[in-house]
Amino acid sequence: MSEEIIANPLGIKLAVFDLDGTLVDAFEDIAAAVNYMLARDGLPPRTVEEVKRHVGKGVRMLVKGILATDDEALVDEKVRVLTDYYTEHPIRTTRLYKGVPEALRKLRQAGIKLAVASNKPHPLTYFILDALAVAPYLNWIIGASEKFPRKPAPDILFHLMKESLATPQQTIVVGDSNTDVEFARAAGVPVVCVSYGQCTREELESFAPDAIVDSMPEFLNRLREGSLFEKK
Repeated sequence: MSEEIIANPLGIKLAVFDLDGTLVDAFEDIAAAVNYMLARDGLPPRTVEEVKRHVGKGVRMLVKGILATDDEALVDEKVRVLTDYYTEHPIRTTRLYKGVPEALRKLRQAGIKLAVASNKPHPLTYFILDALAVAPYLNWIIGASEKFPRKPAPDILFHLMKESLATPQQTIVVGDSNTDVEFARAAGVPVVCVSYGQCTREELESFAPDAIVDSMPEFLNRLREGSLFEKK
């Protein structure tokens, strides 16, 4: 028996997902890389929760936040240390959040084009999604590179809408932070935030996304029902 194709009453043609905190929980592996960097200088380790607060705007901003410095030469050095370690150990504990493979599969079956837009370096973004066996569901995987400015600059989103022939009203961004909200708003695209990632629900509410969901299955169900943007 063939699997039922989900309804798409909102007419979504393109769904653009953040990576860390949205599709995958990579925070322990990122914290391990941060603590390796700190240990080399005899500095005390940070907790996963402390590191999580600085994730999402790229590795330079992560290092600047952890070290509380604007010394660009120091940041350059520590970015290399952290990146080298993380590249060697990117998926020791990283896992997909509950319901992610099923959601991506069903969205793809419904004819919705799927993309990931991340501020994580592009090779690592692709490697993680491929290693976790969800890359085949995605039409585009775009990580940080010289090709596009990092989020929240909307260039990636405009590129994806052009490639998929989708209007802003036919597009949706799914993320877990204010970076994702600003990314979507800059392109006039609706944005849904997940409450299980970087930010608390209270923080997400202050960013005023169009919707907040507590799980990927909830996102899929509300999209299927056409109630995604209805206030709960």
